[in-house]
Amino acid sequence: IDWLRNEPQSHGLFENWVQLSQRYVDMLRDHPVPVDLKVIARLRKPMAIDVYWWLTKRVYNLHEPVTITWQQLYRQFGSDTKELWKFKQNFKDAVAEVVEVYPCRITLGPQRVTVFPNRTSVPTVAQARAVERRRRREAPARPAERRESPREDVEARWIEVRGWGNVWMTSELFDVGQARAHLEGAVDPVSCPVCAYDERNRALHGYMQESLF
Repeated sequence: IDWLRNEPQSHGLFENWVQLSQRYVDMLRDHPVPVDLKVIARLRKPMAIDVYWWLTKRVYNLHEPVTITWQQLYRQFGSDTKELWKFKQNFKDAVAEVVEVYPCRITLGPQRVTVFPNRTSVPTVAQARAVERRRRREAPARPAERRESPREDVEARWIEVRGWGNVWMTSELFDVGQARAHLEGAVDPVSCPVCAYDERNRALHGYMQESLF
């Protein structure tokens, strides 16, 4: 930890290193959620940054509203204050700051908070592909593009399994049952046909089972 590099280790309150478990490192590597550093740079309060990271994680691959109680949020975020009402006010102030730079549908009720499906701060692969497809449909068709369009059925691409995730596959070989079993981790990675198809799928094996709160 850079700011502790000059602290005497025998007398300091903290040692200047942190050890992460291998499971945590693997989770960060295999299931990253991208954030927009331009958004973070515009946030002033530390709690607003925490709320932005939390919202980004919750919205990623979210397909239906999710509800969290204030008690759950209080336990997850922690707080310097012991009063729940004070935490709620700080959280509401942080959310107000976040939505100014990252429009996100979230309601703050008296008993619980509800997060609604929304575009992620950084577009997912599926969202980016959808934008590309829409642009191609809206752009004037050219003879070369019309000749190449049938190749989509034989060329691999990210295919979205709604409510589950994405797999790298061709339309010809895609099987929704195999894709769900792959994302849920219901099949062994060694015998998983989706993992065998491409290494990009191996990093997402069991994604639904391992997703965090």
